[in-house]
Amino acid sequence: MRKKTLIRLACLLLMLSAMALPVYGDTGPKPSVNVTIEGLEGRACWATLLSARSSTGPHSSLWRESERGQWVKNQHILPRYTQLDPEYPAWAAFAEYEEERRDWFFLQEVWDASDGAFAWTYYPPDQFQIALWFPGENAVVLSQTCEQYAFDSYYHLDLSGAELEPGGAVRLPTAARSYDYTKELVSLAVRVVLTVGAELGVAWLFHLRSRGQMALILVVNLLTQGALNLGLNWYAYKNGTMFLFLPYLLMELGVVLAEGGAYLGLMPGGKGRGKQLAAYALAANGLSLALGWVLALFVPGIF
Repeated sequence: MRKKTLIRLACLLLMLSAMALPVYGDTGPKPSVNVTIEGLEGRACWATLLSARSSTGPHSSLWRESERGQWVKNQHILPRYTQLDPEYPAWAAFAEYEEERRDWFFLQEVWDASDGAFAWTYYPPDQFQIALWFPGENAVVLSQTCEQYAFDSYYHLDLSGAELEPGGAVRLPTAARSYDYTKELVSLAVRVVLTVGAELGVAWLFHLRSRGQMALILVVNLLTQGALNLGLNWYAYKNGTMFLFLPYLLMELGVVLAEGGAYLGLMPGGKGRGKQLAAYALAANGLSLALGWVLALFVPGIF
């Protein structure tokens, strides 16, 4: 009977993990670079990211670097915009800048950033410079070298004090990373509180109700759920949430083993209640896994 139960549980876990796998080769969210700009003062502004490489995903420059280190035309790459497109003046300005300088590649993507923000959400370059073009002055503003540091990277540019040179280029001293770590910490704390609360409730149902038992369960869960959620946060920070379920499942199985071992070794009379404590650890973490996944699906901002 016990063997059949384990086989059924294993099959269920495999089915759940398969549900989280993508069917197509290019589905789900991609890394992004998000930029906010301060100090525009109502001026029209267009933006792009100049890349250290000549292509990324579907984005390509009209130029490439040859094996000898020389810049040569990409004969098979066509201009991204025509003179009929509203983006054409910005595209032409960045293309001209690229051809004159030949140090960073313009991948032919531009955004109207006059509202103080833009985002490159599909295959942004790994290493780049943030470039702004101001049509009123025909001036370009460049950041220092930046890079993707998270699955969703955030930067903030402050133009205060920057004097635009008509027809020229101005380089800003830095672009500040602006990832909202406070929000991540709050989300992590909320998840830990909810999952620990759920597991304490399950303990009550398993008649683990004494002050010492509840105190031990609380301490163990704060440690294990804290470590679990830190691991989930780090994974999502670096890789996004698209493929989160499988590592989540594996980490949760590790938590079951750690908690079961802690209860057996530390709870008074634990060795004589092995089946009860093992069943509690499995049930409690099964509930916290389900609760966490429901939160990820319906309240994605909490991850």
